[in-house]
Amino acid sequence: MTRASFELPLMTHNGRPDTLQTSPKDNRNAQKAGANWTDAEFQPPHTEPGLRAAMETKMARKTTPLTTDATFPDRVQKSQTGGSKWRPFWLHSRVLSLFLAFFIGCMVALPVLLEYSSKYKGITEVRQGFEKPWRFISIAAQYLIRIIVLTLVSIFWNRVELQVLRYAPWIAVQPNQPLDRTMLDLDYVSMMPPVALFQSLKNKHFLVFTAVLTSIICKAQIVLSPSLFFSETTRFTYPTDIQLLDSFDTSFDVQQDIQEGTGNTAEKTGPYYNSRAVRKFDLELPFGVSQDAAYQTFSSGADGTDTRGTTQAPVTATVDALFMDIECLKLENYTASRNRTEEGIFYVNLELKFEQCDQPLSVSSLFFYIQNSNVTTLVPPNFWAIETLSENHCSILPTQFSPFIYYGALPKGNITEDISTIKMEAFGALMCAPKSWISRVRVTDNGVSPIVSSWEFDQPRPFNVSLWDIIPGSLSNDMGHWFPNQARGSSGAIGPVNVESRLWGRTPLANDTSLYQTSVLYEATRNMTKYFGPMAAHYRLKLSNASAYGHGYTTVARLRLKANRGVCIAMTVLFSLSATVALWSIVSLRRNLRPWHRDPATILGSMIFFDWQNVGQAPSMESLLDKPTSTLPEQSGSTYTMLPLRTWVRSTYLVYVMGLIIALAITLHISHSSIGLTTIDQGTSPLWWASLPALAMAIVSLYATSCDTAVRDIAILSKLSSTPCNSMEIDMSLLDMLGFTALYYSLRLRLYTVTVTQLLAIVCGVLVSLSGILYSSQHSPKRTPISFEPTSWFGYRTPLVDPVETYMDLQPNEYEVTRNDLSSLVLAQNTSTIKYPQWTYRDLVFPSFAIDKAVQFWDSGTSVRVTLPAARLTPDCIHINNTAVEKTITCPNGTEVSYNLRSLSRSTGYYASMVSGERTPGVIRLACDLEADELDDRTWTYLDQTYSWGRISNSGVNHSTEWSCNYTWAEVPTVVTFHFVDGKAQIDYDNPPTAAYDQSKPYDPPFSIPIFSQAYTAVYGAVFPQFNLPNSDATQVAYEFAYLVEPFGSIKLEDLADANQEEKILKALHFSRAQIAAQLANLEHRLALNETSGAQPAQHGKLPLIEGSLTDGDRYRLIQSFEITMALIVLLSIFFVVNLWALISAALMHFLASKFPLLLDLELKGKGHHGLNSIRMADSLLSESNYSDYLPKNAALLSLRELYNQLAGVSFRMGRFWRKDTKMAVYTVGVLDNSKLQLLDK
Repeated sequence: MTRASFELPLMTHNGRPDTLQTSPKDNRNAQKAGANWTDAEFQPPHTEPGLRAAMETKMARKTTPLTTDATFPDRVQKSQTGGSKWRPFWLHSRVLSLFLAFFIGCMVALPVLLEYSSKYKGITEVRQGFEKPWRFISIAAQYLIRIIVLTLVSIFWNRVELQVLRYAPWIAVQPNQPLDRTMLDLDYVSMMPPVALFQSLKNKHFLVFTAVLTSIICKAQIVLSPSLFFSETTRFTYPTDIQLLDSFDTSFDVQQDIQEGTGNTAEKTGPYYNSRAVRKFDLELPFGVSQDAAYQTFSSGADGTDTRGTTQAPVTATVDALFMDIECLKLENYTASRNRTEEGIFYVNLELKFEQCDQPLSVSSLFFYIQNSNVTTLVPPNFWAIETLSENHCSILPTQFSPFIYYGALPKGNITEDISTIKMEAFGALMCAPKSWISRVRVTDNGVSPIVSSWEFDQPRPFNVSLWDIIPGSLSNDMGHWFPNQARGSSGAIGPVNVESRLWGRTPLANDTSLYQTSVLYEATRNMTKYFGPMAAHYRLKLSNASAYGHGYTTVARLRLKANRGVCIAMTVLFSLSATVALWSIVSLRRNLRPWHRDPATILGSMIFFDWQNVGQAPSMESLLDKPTSTLPEQSGSTYTMLPLRTWVRSTYLVYVMGLIIALAITLHISHSSIGLTTIDQGTSPLWWASLPALAMAIVSLYATSCDTAVRDIAILSKLSSTPCNSMEIDMSLLDMLGFTALYYSLRLRLYTVTVTQLLAIVCGVLVSLSGILYSSQHSPKRTPISFEPTSWFGYRTPLVDPVETYMDLQPNEYEVTRNDLSSLVLAQNTSTIKYPQWTYRDLVFPSFAIDKAVQFWDSGTSVRVTLPAARLTPDCIHINNTAVEKTITCPNGTEVSYNLRSLSRSTGYYASMVSGERTPGVIRLACDLEADELDDRTWTYLDQTYSWGRISNSGVNHSTEWSCNYTWAEVPTVVTFHFVDGKAQIDYDNPPTAAYDQSKPYDPPFSIPIFSQAYTAVYGAVFPQFNLPNSDATQVAYEFAYLVEPFGSIKLEDLADANQEEKILKALHFSRAQIAAQLANLEHRLALNETSGAQPAQHGKLPLIEGSLTDGDRYRLIQSFEITMALIVLLSIFFVVNLWALISAALMHFLASKFPLLLDLELKGKGHHGLNSIRMADSLLSESNYSDYLPKNAALLSLRELYNQLAGVSFRMGRFWRKDTKMAVYTVGVLDNSKLQLLDK
């Protein structure tokens, strides 16, 4: 028997028939149409001898093709001249070109995507409004990339891989390839991927190697893809229209301002108080002022609404800024000589040599009072001067404004009329020149602390007003009086040195030699310019704008979807490898793959391939197929099972899946009970927690796919071994079909084992997709209960030095310095963003506790939230209707006296005043004629105040009201959040304290109220800013009210005459008194635990612990999704149940040696064969068969319809047959109802 090689055309691209017009179910219709179709399923396994002889005669006649195709002879001739045209569909160049295009597209798209993401700070925006917005976008992106694209590409490439594995041996034995016996034994389909890679390299089948490698790469892409995108908050800028709210006044009259004098109005004094508050209390600068300049304020509401930026959406604009600087030359040396003596004054000539100045400067303005003159006995023996120079004596100084000299002199010894020479105990001098200019700056307003930066395209423009001329007029009365550039006199100090000393609580003394050092003058002058210059320009050199507009931009935070750089690069490299493989595959297949006439890998195709009637095989092929004995064992007793279907492999995977189910349940419980599985850093790449679950599920999916592949591979053989099959059925391959196509044909052919395994493969494919979104990063602050011990309590601290004594010595006391500083805070509260001193907030004062020691480990996200018993001054007010208040006062000795608290004669205009009530110690002392040391005001636990305000017109009283208020300390539960800045706990102003005023109760034990009444200003200092309102109709508004009126307060002057605004005015008064009291109590009445109070109670007693919680606000937790977990458990449970059912079925079939209807045979023991898809196995199955007696001649050239029609009456079975000619039982695929070859298996 000779064999020849012959190429066979494939029936379809995926192994199934391309036409099903005639099928077993259509047998009767086919017979009516004259077709020779017989339903093989109804063919009896054995026939009578007479009928058998008739069938043999009939089959013999079928050797002549029955066809009406007129072109059939031409096709036969064409086949002999190499006209074969069938090749596997997935190995067509056009199909591989699509893969190549996709791989190249991804290879290019990913770097472009990464560049786009880097350039535009993300790919797309996550909408704000979702509870977890990033998860919605991330899930959508993952499904789009993974399921719709990468998963489908992987599935399609699996078809390429399968056909390469399946047809590699057939390609190897094509006439143009060198023949090798080992090629006939190759079965790449049945090999695991690592084995296939090794064998392909060993056999130099690089096409197989690259196909398998690309399949692995595709799966790796699926595992990596969940980490391709991540979400991150990014800031973006958008253009916006702005309105400029002010501009700088170039027509400011400096001379008129000098004539008006210094700080006697709110407008003038505002810069001083705000500057002092900024320096003393670390306040934020008001909008319009930076450290170096004053700039135009603006609003993002172009429609006139005053809308500032916020921390979430700051507004940036380029505006004008007014800068001020002063350049000073220090004194290098000097000479002093007597000029003249006149009327008790000793005049001195000075020669001053300044650094970097060539010529000395002659000054004759210095004089001292002669000490023995009766007129000058109380005058300090020193001299200070600020003098304008008529010309610039030093070219190095700016020339924009006139220079000036500033000097101070302290003579050595007494100045007498008869001294001939003058010596100085201390002398210092400066020569200075101011300058002012306007520059463009870029201001970013975040609503809290605007950021000012220079504008690189700016050209500075000189400004015609010298800020040095304005600063002296902006100071308060206690800073001393002098006219800018023209101040002389004998005093403790004049000018910047006096201001600098008083700012830090020191009264400059005439005999303090440190004040006269040139370096002290220099620093004081520079500091005064630095701290007061921008503030003075802001408050005094701006004009309001109504129609000035400009352009700026708003910076907003957006949640953006970004590309992961590492994953993107890795996937780009993998796509590059895949593209290279696809290109090489196209070239290799075009060179090495010759088309067949029909698919040689199906049973029917193999029959035609080996049929000697159709083709004549080359002798070399015949010699390779020769073998001493059959490679097939006695199949009726075979126990061979393919590796994925073996019991131990299935059991191993069942244990693995059960472990996954248990692990998912446990981790879900931990995630929900502990708010996450573990803590991760913000911005951590999702690579490991997105890809690891996908990898774990990919192992399950890989096994399910392997089982499905194995079952589909032997499905037709399994059916063929149990029931007769027709030609159509043995000409198809479920293995080479797409999943849903195989599922359809498994149901049609009643191959329910394939149905089960295919469904499992689809289910497990979903596992991998879902597992990528199983975990997510979620902001999850951790709160830990914590308690603190108080470190202070409130009482009365006896002063070390009596303030009355220091007042008599003309020295500031601790009370005076504190109140002068506090007056700046009181005024600045409505113009600046205030950060209150530690342990205070607005009108509340808190007990201190050791928070820094208790919290050992902290970072920027650590915060402490506690409920503190805050102390607040709370009023109890009654309305008084009469203007002359007569009160009855009970004296300490029990007597009662009548006392008129107030009797005022008022002129027309607005008025507002405050007097002490009848329960005030000072009033009681005055009414009862007590000594000054009786009834100490400093230990009093309540404050009695009477307020009166209104307006009197020429026609009479427009409005007048009076209120009597008694203030006491109340305990207010307040929730306070502290965060850590540079290792120190501070109140979180982004989450300000929340006081429960409705739960207030009297403070226990009560403690004394600090003294801050205007009546005690001389001794204790002025806590109320000392200025009058600039309105001539408001001269009777006292200091206690003036700072509450616009522009520094919230009250309009007209409100004083409005009865409907009384509640608003009272609210402002109460808040102001409570705020002042809280700040003073924090400084003067806070006692350490070991300190004793000067008033009762002397000891604090037992203090309760302060309870709170420690929060780690920067903690991000890995959260496991409940919904995804349930879906995964359900799918894994389906996998587990089906495979457990298969194991139980295998055990029952083994022990009972029989099958039951509900048993699931997934082992298919004995159905498959080792090397099932090899050429030698195909030859072994068919070498003893009788199929050649039934195949029509030139069957390879027939169409499917013609071939099936001519084989319509033929039924095939696989099993043991009896050959009459050799008297031997053989195992083969044979045709039934043949007398020469009879089926033995029942």
